[in-house]
Amino acid sequence: MSIKAGTAAPSPPVGPRLGQLGVNIMQFCKEFNAATDHIMTGVPVTTKITAYEDRTAVFEFYSPPVSWERGWGNGRGTTRSGWGGIVF
Repeated sequence: MSIKAGTAAPSPPVGPRLGQLGVNIMQFCKEFNAATDHIMTGVPVTTKITAYEDRTAVFEFYSPPVSWERGWGNGRGTTRSGWGGIVF
């Protein structure tokens, strides 16, 4: 699932997917937002969520798409006029 860093909320797509598994959605959102606070808010982060029978969940997140690498603080916008790429 792709969730935007720092903005997980009980609304779709997070709420319905976790709700049907019986996971505490608010707890997940708080933990996810805290774990992604070092990433620029709004950057989509690919997330693997594992739900257990005791209604707990753990998550792993992976690097955002290359076009969003700037959100990790690794790059900056170009200083050359007429060039639209991102300089890393």
